[in-house]
Amino acid sequence: MSTDAVLAPRADACPDAEQLAAYLDGTLPAAERTVLERHLVGCVECRDIVGDGIGEVVEVRPLVAARRSRATWVGVGAVLAAAAAVVLVMRVDRATVDWRPLLPGPSAARPFAARISVMTEYAPAVSATRGAESAQTLTVDARLAAAELEKRAEERQSGETLHDAGVARLLTGNAIGAIELLQKAASVAPTAPILSDLAAALLVDGSNRNDKAQIERARAAAIQALAIDAAFRPALFNAALIAERDGTPDAAGAWRRYLQVDQSSGWADEARSHLAQPGVSLR
Repeated sequence: MSTDAVLAPRADACPDAEQLAAYLDGTLPAAERTVLERHLVGCVECRDIVGDGIGEVVEVRPLVAARRSRATWVGVGAVLAAAAAVVLVMRVDRATVDWRPLLPGPSAARPFAARISVMTEYAPAVSATRGAESAQTLTVDARLAAAELEKRAEERQSGETLHDAGVARLLTGNAIGAIELLQKAASVAPTAPILSDLAAALLVDGSNRNDKAQIERARAAAIQALAIDAAFRPALFNAALIAERDGTPDAAGAWRRYLQVDQSSGWADEARSHLAQPGVSLR
């Protein structure tokens, strides 16, 4: 067996320096790279190491190159810290994404009823807005921002880049394309924000096409998001929208559950308006 062969980390083990070096060099096969990236998403210890080593990015490559022989976790903590720092830099840092060109301005409405995780400021929904109509009103800046996020996702298919590109597709009126990318993101990193945004995309598409099966898929994604974080506001909001859209008897209860975690925002005011609609508050 060749000593150059690199194996993906076991599910119960942190990656060693040799595996990280192959990952950074781009020589780790795609399937094994996905396993390693999934480990980085789920391992608290490795995420801490990434944070500790972020200032050492410039020294990473010579450090990793010096440790390419069979290194173990014990004794190479500094190497892993530096290598993990490069992993972080190569992955898109969500904080660096400028969402302003894609999100509604202070006096504008959001293009669909669903709530997405990157929309921190409240914007009222435009009734009966459809994806194709929304896409026709896009600015040049919005199109360029979406194209940049698509490019990042193509260059590096991590949970974050796929998530960002999927959200960009949804905001530019391509709900079906958004679902495709968000499903991929969820398979890599099944986090509450990703699953909640997947529920939003499924709800938009299901509502546009009056597809009950798609609405059910939206419900399942929202439930999965809330199983991870029961107080995640976008997921609670989307779950209530789905319940109301589908005529679920507990639609009022779903809106009240949202109001248990948010009483004072614009989103809370919208939740109260849903509760006040005829037939909803009586269920």
